[in-house]
Amino acid sequence: MKYIRLIITSFVVCIFSSCQDVFDMHEGDEEILESALYRPYDPPAYIKEYFSRIFDSSESKTGEYYKFLEVASFMYEDQLGHELLEFLIENGVIITFKIDPYLSGMAMFDTSNWTITFRDIASITQESVEEEILHAVQLVLCGASTMSRSSKNIEFEVKVFRDLWEAVKMNCIPSSYFGISGLEREGYEDEYKIFIACLYNWGWGDFFNDKFKELSEEWKGETLQYNKYFSPYLISTFWPLKESEI
Repeated sequence: MKYIRLIITSFVVCIFSSCQDVFDMHEGDEEILESALYRPYDPPAYIKEYFSRIFDSSESKTGEYYKFLEVASFMYEDQLGHELLEFLIENGVIITFKIDPYLSGMAMFDTSNWTITFRDIASITQESVEEEILHAVQLVLCGASTMSRSSKNIEFEVKVFRDLWEAVKMNCIPSSYFGISGLEREGYEDEYKIFIACLYNWGWGDFFNDKFKELSEEWKGETLQYNKYFSPYLISTFWPLKESEI
């Protein structure tokens, strides 16, 4: 009986020690483990080939890049997302994919060298991927100089575009909005919702310019440089006035 107890005790200690080895993680182990979790995901060949026409990456076989392809493939399957990707291809855009653990935010698009950088694998989300690719489209449409002196307008335009995009995906006006931070003046939220509803139903027309400028200036989502002469190239190009309204 003592012998049996000894065997059971040894077995339990062995199991506990093995589990302890797994959970006794050192600094940086979390990122390594999280990255490894995505390595079994093998993107379809057509996805790899398609995005290789837009993205140049020395990390193309890493868990981070596979996670990026996994998220970006939703854009490929989405009608509007596909139009945006095709636009980049047609304009010969090649974007560098990077991971920088010292990046202060989740993700960043660098207009000086066409680079999208993510802080880590957890930062590669649908929101961050779509937002940075939209910035790349903006760079083609209006150039680095305009983006530099219109940083607040640029960010706000992406928020408006993403709210419209969400409305298309859901086939209805969204219940939450990227273009509302909650810090704006009283009445801003209602005006913004009406603005999105009008754009969703009619498409972009020059008669929306003044309201776009007013809302973008008052938006408190980011403290950046506002340019009163900015024109929303992204929205006017990919969300044109519907034919029935022309």
